[in-house]
Amino acid sequence: MSFLEYLHSRQDFYRNKNDRYGEAVCERLMARFPVDNCSPTADFYASFRSFLGYEQQPAVLPEKWVSEEVCHRFGLVSYGKDGWGISNQYKDERLNAAFVDCVFQHLKASAEDNQEFCLLTSPDIRYLTGYKAYNGLSQQLAMEAALTMQEGDTGLFCLPTGSGKSLITQAIAYQKPGLTIAVVPTVSLALDQVRSAYSALQAAGEDEILCYYSDMPDEEFSRLYGSLMEQRARLIFLSPESMLGSFYQDIRNAAEDGYLQNIVVDEAHMLLEWGASFRPDYQLLKTNQKALREISSSLRTYLLSATFDHEETDLLRDMFAPDGEHWLEVRCDALRAEPLFNVIRCEDGEDKKKSVQRLCDLLPRPLIVYVRRPCEAECLAESLRENGYRYVRTFTGDTTGKERSSIINDWQENRLDFLVATSAFGMGVDKNDIRTVLHAYVPESPNAYYQEVGRGGRDGNYCLAVMCVNLGNDEDNDLTGKDGAAGFAEGKAITVEHLCGRWLTMFGKAKKGETEGDVIYGLNTLLVPAYAQNKTTNDLHVQWNIRTLLLLERQRLLRIEHVEPLDVHRFSLVRRTAYRIWVRILDSCLLNLQVTTAELENIREQEVLYHKNKYQKMATTLARIGKRCWSDLFTATYDMADACCTGCDKHRQVRKYYPNQGLPLRQNVLAQREYLPKDTVANLLQGQREALITAPKHYWETAARLAKNCRALVLMDDFRTSLGDLLSDTLWPLMKANNHLFILDRNELRLLAEGGLDCSGYLSGCFLILYNNTAENLPQALLMTRNLLQRVPGWRALHLLYADCLVPGTGRRLTEHITGPVYDEKALPI
Repeated sequence: MSFLEYLHSRQDFYRNKNDRYGEAVCERLMARFPVDNCSPTADFYASFRSFLGYEQQPAVLPEKWVSEEVCHRFGLVSYGKDGWGISNQYKDERLNAAFVDCVFQHLKASAEDNQEFCLLTSPDIRYLTGYKAYNGLSQQLAMEAALTMQEGDTGLFCLPTGSGKSLITQAIAYQKPGLTIAVVPTVSLALDQVRSAYSALQAAGEDEILCYYSDMPDEEFSRLYGSLMEQRARLIFLSPESMLGSFYQDIRNAAEDGYLQNIVVDEAHMLLEWGASFRPDYQLLKTNQKALREISSSLRTYLLSATFDHEETDLLRDMFAPDGEHWLEVRCDALRAEPLFNVIRCEDGEDKKKSVQRLCDLLPRPLIVYVRRPCEAECLAESLRENGYRYVRTFTGDTTGKERSSIINDWQENRLDFLVATSAFGMGVDKNDIRTVLHAYVPESPNAYYQEVGRGGRDGNYCLAVMCVNLGNDEDNDLTGKDGAAGFAEGKAITVEHLCGRWLTMFGKAKKGETEGDVIYGLNTLLVPAYAQNKTTNDLHVQWNIRTLLLLERQRLLRIEHVEPLDVHRFSLVRRTAYRIWVRILDSCLLNLQVTTAELENIREQEVLYHKNKYQKMATTLARIGKRCWSDLFTATYDMADACCTGCDKHRQVRKYYPNQGLPLRQNVLAQREYLPKDTVANLLQGQREALITAPKHYWETAARLAKNCRALVLMDDFRTSLGDLLSDTLWPLMKANNHLFILDRNELRLLAEGGLDCSGYLSGCFLILYNNTAENLPQALLMTRNLLQRVPGWRALHLLYADCLVPGTGRRLTEHITGPVYDEKALPI
């Protein structure tokens, strides 16, 4: 049997086992297989290592393909007639062999979560998606908060990667008739979200879920526009530039018609990260969101991400809810368990270059190498090509749209398993089996590093997070050299000359307007400052002009009032959206050139210090590698997340992560409003906060009648069967498909009631509590409900039993413990 035939047989083996990862390992190796009797390239041998690492058994290659040089370079070891395997003995002791071996084997990073919750979906979600249960308590709590969020409010939702936050966007879009706009970072992510939504929402109709982007085909645009004009569209995904530019007037019209219901900003942490760097449009979103909410006061805004640091949270609150009201946070923050951190300390620049090359040969694939700048990506790629690689591709901010689509497609389809990239790559590329993220530079902040490391291990299996860092005494030292904290921070902040020049150029040609009796100025972001040698406007000038205004707003010297798109078609070098940005001057120093120069110097120093402090946190951790755990840095950054480390240079043995067995919420979720009982329930309660109903003959029919008027349903007992099937067979057929119910079992209710946080946002309203026909759990149930009556003013309860019974240990029947009225099913006044 030839090796290719053997490879096909292994692929069939994994396919029959339904092992998608094993199948993909074979696919990637086949993509690098030599053709036309050519010798294998370095790409083949590096992929062959990943194949052997997963197989954990040798494989036979043609003898002419394996030389002593190949064995030495790619860590292959002979097993005689049985073929070749991989050595996990690395000459470089800086590389943790146990980590590498663990990742090759594709082992799970987390132990199974053995918490027993029912996690049942409500009738509306069941009808919409077909899902019987949520995939975890974090998703259930986030969904309940999202669906019950008040009109006009902004909610920030932080859920761990893989917990299913996309269901929030999908569900609110179908909660009631109307339009939801979802802003996503990239076109590729928008297209992927449309596919995902149609896959999840079995109730979605044709042309109800759509995607808008600037160069979409005419036929697709006609479908979208027709659906929008006829108000059939329910969910439209688009980029920030489209939200602010070419599509904004249509969105505004939808708001004026009362058609626009929700705005969702996915990956909302990028508002600040990208908004401060290469896509400043992100931070302008707040201006148009504010304008739309002034048109439609009921508009709800959702900010979604897997990570928010405390600074981001504060800034987002200031941006979207500056009065501090109409703001909701649901924080289920959790650090990733999959990355195994390994820092390679290099003696000088040459050692670092060789180390990166060596690691590209040896580490598990798929593999991303991150560098700081596009020129560094091209330089490394060329060096790798000289070293035998033929299929290495680069993905940077300079990569054209056509090239990006080609790379992403090859990456997703396993025709590519190795990329050299800048931070431009990753967002919106939903590939879950990346095994290695290799950093050949030091990212600008802990947050930036965590985001890039987070590209790996999204399938829940271990991945490598390796960083090569030069800590030598040469000028290329990553911490003290030209790319160190000081040099990097200086490069990030605009110079005073340029800041002043851009402001004066835009302000000198500003249009005047008026709002609320005050003068406002319309600033053209297409203008080129006088100091610029190239007088032709282009994308870079537009971006720097926007950044200048955002910087002045951060320093409270001006306030951006609204943004209007400009026609850029006559500017051949401008491919992006440009704007006229209307501002209100808050500090008169912007009107005085002398004062302005001194004031802006101070502002620049603050910006430099801001970037320097963030970089310094990375530098401090790297200087103490082996003595400090990366988890310490990340918990300091994401202060609501618990520590989590499965392996690093301090903890050199691979560890399994055991999920938190308590409440996943990280802060209080307070009641945003009073959940007044519906008239039918109010009549039952007769001014009390609880009532008891017995229904010996028509239990489930009675439950359905009551549930339609309640916020939540509590399954206090075990009903001796699958709860999902039980409710499907008994309760759901008696209720409408649009009925929403928060469904809990007694364990979930106990956590919310006794978990140490104020969860009144989940516990306010009328709860229908179902008991089976035994008294086994009555003492615990009684204690819990008495506690809720005392602690949560908005709690109401309807207790539904087959028959009244003695509460064990009390000598009294349950009706004697209940403070409200008691009903028999025959006398129930509903």
